[in-house]
Amino acid sequence: MNDDDLFVQACMSWLAVRTTDMEAVVSALQLQNVSEGDFSEWGYDEPPNTFLYIAQDQWVIVYHRWQHTGELEASATGEEIGNAVYTADVNLLNKLSEQFGEAQSFGFDEEYVGYAHWALSKNGSLERYFKWSSEDEEPGHTINIGDPTEAESFIDWSTLDDWEVVEEEEEESCYEYNGSSFGCVQVLKIAHQWSVNPVHDEHPEEQAGILGDGQISIV
Repeated sequence: MNDDDLFVQACMSWLAVRTTDMEAVVSALQLQNVSEGDFSEWGYDEPPNTFLYIAQDQWVIVYHRWQHTGELEASATGEEIGNAVYTADVNLLNKLSEQFGEAQSFGFDEEYVGYAHWALSKNGSLERYFKWSSEDEEPGHTINIGDPTEAESFIDWSTLDDWEVVEEEEEESCYEYNGSSFGCVQVLKIAHQWSVNPVHDEHPEEQAGILGDGQISIV
């Protein structure tokens, strides 16, 4: 499948957990208002915000639109907020992989802002985490932890930090990113190699699963 066929104009986030025990994943995620259902009942901007199903007889895929809940200091900077969100996401992933052996997280946004994310945790320990957003206001907010996996070998990393000042006004600098962009194509390629591309490999449209409401606490 070429890159044009992989492209999806959507905003999506999901987990892949190495198990077929959906009930155990529901419990680990502490989902509320749980019921059986199908993908068509999953809420885009309203409850339920989580849908689980079994893919390829070895993964539970968790589509979600979770909010990060909790309070930070009113003076928290964008970078501090981003770090708090990162910590919460990694804690959840490590918790899942400690219980099930392996957990992965993916996300992309091709509707509103350029965004891509993938992460891998095994046996309670983070092995890889990458997050990039075109909405970052200054260089250095990209998170790139751990060595790239073999599934990422197609990516040119040499321009990842290619930011430049495009104008300066009243001592405030504006930046422009000239490096390689990241989005659904990269995310779906990596998901296919690590576990499942849930858009093209095994889309849940006609599959029964479990619905519920979840969130991630940043405190």
